[in-house]
Formats: sequence, C-alpha cells, structure tokens
Amino acid sequence: QAARNLKKDKIIQYIDRLRVDARRLTSESVSKEVEKLDKVYADACGKKQYSAAVNAIRLKSQLLGFLVEKKEVQHSTLDAMNDDDLSTYLDQIQKDHNIQ
Repeated sequence: QAARNLKKDKIIQYIDRLRVDARRLTSESVSKEVEKLDKVYADACGKKQYSAAVNAIRLKSQLLGFLVEKKEVQHSTLDAMNDDDLSTYLDQIQKDHNIQ
C-alpha cells in the first residue's frame, strides 16, 4: 500500500516540497551557527583567548563538513582466541573468582 502511494504524483510533489523546506531550514540554521562561531572567534581573538578562537574554528570546520571525526575500533583479545584458548581463559576466570 505505501509503495503504491509513493508513486502517486500528488504524494511525490508533497514529499519534494517537504524536502525543499527541510533543506532550506537546515541551510538557515547552519548559516546562523556559522555566524555565531565567527562572532565567537572574533571576540576570542580580541580578548587574546586563542584557545577559544581555535575551538571556534574547529567547530565551524566540523559544522561545514571540512573535518570528519574518525574513530578506531580495537577488537578484544577474546576475538583472536580459538575455542580451546577461550575455554581455558574462562575456566581460569572461574577459578580466580571462585565461580561455580
């Protein structure tokens, strides 16, 4: 039912209108935030608060998509163990903590 409705012209036009509005609102809010960060940067430089100025530049760069935060996921040593090693390891934990 929903898939058929998405093919109707009126629904397609309505969804497109909503997307345009969302893009416009997002663009306006990003612009406002960039203006605020520009003011924070200028004020911080004027007060010789360079740490705050650098932070404002970093936040602005992230907001505009110039900086991407990367995270490294490290896998546990348990992932590298085979079944026998894992069983031995768990048995040792039970023994160390008096778990039955």
